[in-house]
Amino acid sequence: MGVNEGEEWLGSFQSATSIEFAVLGDTINHAGRLSDFARHGKIWATKSLMGKLSAGERNRVRYGITRHAADGRDVFVGSSFSLLSGMVDLNEGRFEKFREIAALAVTEIVDVNIAV
Repeated sequence: MGVNEGEEWLGSFQSATSIEFAVLGDTINHAGRLSDFARHGKIWATKSLMGKLSAGERNRVRYGITRHAADGRDVFVGSSFSLLSGMVDLNEGRFEKFREIAALAVTEIVDVNIAV
């Protein structure tokens, strides 16, 4: 799942047999691409979205980036972000579609404490 924030356009298209609703704009496009990037049930969010949360809301979210340590281990760095371009090789064919969002600062949401 990819989550972003922003203001977009909402509209409808009517044909003789149906009405379809559509949301258009960069925010939606970026969230869609981020959803393509997310795999295996992961949730990715933009830094912009996380910045809109209050401090209390942000404290209830466990988020960060998994980095590769020099010794080859994967290390989770909490409360951190990365440019998407720093996580994949955009020259590799399967990642070319992410060029559009290469400059987005993103983070993985790994847990949300919903208790109030």
